[in-house]
Amino acid sequence: VCLQNLNAMFIPTSIKIAILKSHPNKEGDVPIILRFTQNRKPKNIRLKKYIPLSSWIDKGSKFVKERGNNALPNARQINYFLNQILQKGERIILQAESENSSLTFEQFKEQMISTKDQDFLKFCEAELIRRKDSGKFSSETIRNHKSKLNKLKGFRRNISFNDLTPTFLNEYESFMRNEKGNSTNTIFTAMKFLRTMVNAAINQNCTDVYPFKHYKLKFEKNTRDRLYINEVELLQKLYDSEVLSKKLQSVLKYFLFVCYTGLSWKDLCNLDYAEIKDLNGVYVINKKRHKTKMEFSVPLLQEAKDLIDLTKKSGKVFPDIITNQKANLYIKEVISQTSIGKSISFHCGRHTFGTVSLNKGIPREVVQKMLGHETPEMTDIYSKVMDSYIITEMNKWKNGINSNDFKLNLSEGTLKSCKDIRRFLISSRIANGYTESAIAEKLGLSEQDYKKIEMGDAQLGIGYLIEMSKVLDFKIGECFG
Repeated sequence: VCLQNLNAMFIPTSIKIAILKSHPNKEGDVPIILRFTQNRKPKNIRLKKYIPLSSWIDKGSKFVKERGNNALPNARQINYFLNQILQKGERIILQAESENSSLTFEQFKEQMISTKDQDFLKFCEAELIRRKDSGKFSSETIRNHKSKLNKLKGFRRNISFNDLTPTFLNEYESFMRNEKGNSTNTIFTAMKFLRTMVNAAINQNCTDVYPFKHYKLKFEKNTRDRLYINEVELLQKLYDSEVLSKKLQSVLKYFLFVCYTGLSWKDLCNLDYAEIKDLNGVYVINKKRHKTKMEFSVPLLQEAKDLIDLTKKSGKVFPDIITNQKANLYIKEVISQTSIGKSISFHCGRHTFGTVSLNKGIPREVVQKMLGHETPEMTDIYSKVMDSYIITEMNKWKNGINSNDFKLNLSEGTLKSCKDIRRFLISSRIANGYTESAIAEKLGLSEQDYKKIEMGDAQLGIGYLIEMSKVLDFKIGECFG
């Protein structure tokens, strides 16, 4: 009797990953399914994944081709996902058998569709493999993502999709801020990576969990330090004195070159002498940015030329450069030996170049061309900026704009927008020898608020414009023709 009851409970059940050749989508791809067979009656669960029929192999633990003809760029990730589905289904069937309980297709399907208990960290690992194999992501991006994943593992070794809640995010933020001492923007990048992985899982139908609906990523704008021209000159004097150790002297040379050219770290590492053109005695870096592929041109100041060997026509300008991580550590050590009380990284050198250039009166569109920024609204302006014009404007690093030229420009009615007004006011302030704090004091503003006006992050009110005209000795009516 017991055996009869047991046989009544046990119903032969099997599962298999398969495809439905007879149900292609509009693109001709076929759906992948999980086939549940009980009493020789098959029923299917669609896994919401489609592949070309020619990519299907179903051999061992591999279901789609990872190599050779018809291989898919995300094949490894798909195979990992399908194996996870198969293992989960087998666990559900085994659990039912061990409990001597019947398992209907509806019960099986209900347990299979719930993916919240799957391993989120394993999904992230598989997703990074997929991204690396796709060739669409740079090695730096993959390395950065792996670093973010390792940080997440340092917080918790086992994370399921079900663990991803707003409370989890708040606890992770607290961990980074209090235990790791991370800044707000460092936390922002870590959370951004986490959100990217969650969105990838949702897009691949691995989960419907989205904890960021009730969690807002926080980013502090303009928190990165930059140097002003007097601080760059201080570092130049330190370099010329040759009192630093060999490694620090080399790193300071790299950093000064970035301050004088606005190159990113990767573009600095990849810079070749063949990319430095001699235009009638004026040397100009002309290349594409590694990150955005935007072409940029930067005339070399004498200070920049003094740092390299322009007799060479090809080969890396800085062949034995160290890693960005070590360079950032060393430049902080260099800065600590000066009176500059700022937290400086190599990317700050790029910001320094942009800031000094704008404060010298070089038009924003010229600075954007030199930096190689990718901004759609500036595309038309880029195409109109010629190398000869850039060379002329770059001379303002040395010459600046004197107040007489400033007044003349105003009287000729060349100011067409608030952006132009702000730029010429900055130039006049510098030409008249006023610091930002000095102008802020005369206007009754905090230095921070005045900097926002110069950066374009706050409106230049007509009242402040009138007050500045008194300080800088020009007629307000001339600003508007």
